[in-house]
Parts: sequence; structure tokens; C-alpha cells
Amino acid sequence: MKQIKTIINNTILIDNEELDSANLVKIFYENGLNLEIITTNQDYLNLLRQKDFDCLLIHSDMPDSLTVKIIDFIKCNYPWMIVIVLLVNKSYEKVFELVRLGVDDFIQQPFTWEDIEKVYKHYNY
Repeated sequence: MKQIKTIINNTILIDNEELDSANLVKIFYENGLNLEIITTNQDYLNLLRQKDFDCLLIHSDMPDSLTVKIIDFIKCNYPWMIVIVLLVNKSYEKVFELVRLGVDDFIQQPFTWEDIEKVYKHYNY
């Protein structure tokens, strides 16, 4: 595989759904990128404080407006971090709300590696 040239090297994925995490981590690694996947019941705030992440991938439909809370926290405390939302549906109201929070990009679910690669290449150097 050809590695992506991007300013994004370390990504954190916060999701409340079961993903094929081992395969996704492997694909990121094969493309020269680091991916840490955590679920909403893990201490993602502690992980954010411990490591330097360039990008947040986050699921759009987490319970209790958690998506909005996390994005707001990231944009206030880590304004350099690129925030990419994984959209489940195309609710324009939700998209507008997320844009107002400062979300940088969106990927429609279900997604492929090519979808991720296309968005990440946008942040190339």
C-alpha cells in the first residue's frame, strides 16, 4: 500500500458501536498512520491528556448528546485537532449543528478505506 502524506499521524476514534477495530487499526498502520479506538465508556479525556492526537474521528449519533459535548471540549481545549464526524444519516440539522461547533469534515457510514483516504489527503503537506 502507498502511504498517505498527511499532517494527520495520530488519530483517536471515539465510537459507541462495535467496529472491526483490529482490521481498521491494521489498515491505518499499513498506511503509516496510528489509530487508537476507544468506546464511550472508556476514559477518553485521560487518553487525550496522555497522547498527542492530530485528529478525532467520532460517531455522530452517540447517546445523551455526547458527540456534541466531546466536539465542544476538543475544539475548546485542542483547537489544532482535526475533527471528522462519521455520519450515520444525512440529517442536515445535525450537520449544521456540528459545523457550528467547528467540525472539519464528515465521512458517511458505512465507510471504506478509500473514503478515509480521500478525507485525510485533504490535510496533506
